[in-house]
Amino acid sequence: MENNEFDLLALIEDNNRGEREAISGYYNLLADAKRAYAGGEISEDYYKKINDVIEEIISDELNHSEKLAALVFEGSEIKSATD
Repeated sequence: MENNEFDLLALIEDNNRGEREAISGYYNLLADAKRAYAGGEISEDYYKKINDVIEEIISDELNHSEKLAALVFEGSEIKSATD
């Protein structure tokens, strides 16, 4: 592989790391919303709305992460171990 191909793969991985960090942040947001609901700070309806919206966003981010990972697997001569 050429150096520029490795550079491109590294950029894709950097973007994928951003997707995974976003997912982690959204899970933290779900936990915060659950604590706010349990503490009586937000209504059940609002909690459910937050939960539904954030779960949809997480699903989208997971999709993006999987697509970026597929690009790396396709573009790299290095394959993941199977053991």
